[in-house]
Amino acid sequence: MSQNRIKVRSPYYLKYTDSSLSYVELKLRIYSGSQTSGVSGTPKYTLKKYVRGSDTYVVFEISELIRDYIEVEFDGTHNNDPVWLYAAAEKYDSSDTKIGLTQNFYAYCYDGFTLFEEGINYQTDTPVFISDRVDNPASELTIYRPSGQVIVIPVNVDKSDTNATGWKYKLFPSDGGGSTDISQTSTDNSTAQIKYINLSSIYNKVEIWDEPQLLGTPSLLYTVYIEDLPCNKHENIKVTFCNRWGALQDLWFTARNIQSIKVKGENYKSSMIDFSTLTYSTTEHQQQTFNKQGVEEIVLNTGLVNEDYSLWIKELLLSEKVWMNKGGTTYPITITSSNIAEKTSVNNKAFNYSIKAQYAFDKVQNIR
Repeated sequence: MSQNRIKVRSPYYLKYTDSSLSYVELKLRIYSGSQTSGVSGTPKYTLKKYVRGSDTYVVFEISELIRDYIEVEFDGTHNNDPVWLYAAAEKYDSSDTKIGLTQNFYAYCYDGFTLFEEGINYQTDTPVFISDRVDNPASELTIYRPSGQVIVIPVNVDKSDTNATGWKYKLFPSDGGGSTDISQTSTDNSTAQIKYINLSSIYNKVEIWDEPQLLGTPSLLYTVYIEDLPCNKHENIKVTFCNRWGALQDLWFTARNIQSIKVKGENYKSSMIDFSTLTYSTTEHQQQTFNKQGVEEIVLNTGLVNEDYSLWIKELLLSEKVWMNKGGTTYPITITSSNIAEKTSVNNKAFNYSIKAQYAFDKVQNIR
């Protein structure tokens, strides 16, 4: 059931060619639900484009249009969804006669991005929506969490269901006991394409398996190991961000954090004299302040982590949607760090990443 996937923070192009082509009319339908649920609906956009000069093709860039219909929100629950795109293109010659059949194109659309070195319209499959340094579908990675805490793993349901029969994941407890197996049936519903697996503190490994057809042999797609960080005197802070796959990913920052506030305002000099008595008050402000506002800032440190974090810190810095859970409350934040050196096992024995962030709201409530 593998589908085209568009990460809409990067451009995506549709090209249509014919030797007698004059123009193309392209209708874009963007919707949630099953693949067929929005095919007959009203197009969100109808685009018309003519060939240039002696060209025999036209090209549409569609990502920016799609992104307007993808919402990425987080209130402590991981539940963001991609949307379906159905693009129907009709080609016409110079006499306005339709050329051939309507060309249909379907894709899941995520609020993620591709990399420059991956080129145009890059397509890749990954069972787990977390970047891995090793580009191998049957790979593995290790993530960290504070002892006793929950970690959430975003899984790609579409990739996991390679034979349209369903898939399952196995949760392994840290005490070495048998796994807990949970099955996932096949679906083309956009709201079920990102599966968030909640791993409580009793589990330290999850495996994603492809269910076999008939009497076939199950195949292991991916393994995620969870390593507990030792307890320390600092507050454990979880940062959740929209990563390059368009999924919500958790990173824990368990070392020292420093919070501060940055304020600004405007001043003016007021007239204080009372001419009726020809006096003025020595306790009144001659320098008056108004529009005083503040934004809180915080410095976060990961503590000692592995080399996989280098990719995730990069994506965190590039993310446009970031939240922080501190003291049990979820806050929207903006990452203000813009330059962090990458750390590798060759150059560094201990990995600690330090980032700066701002709370994404004014300290004085001024919503009107």
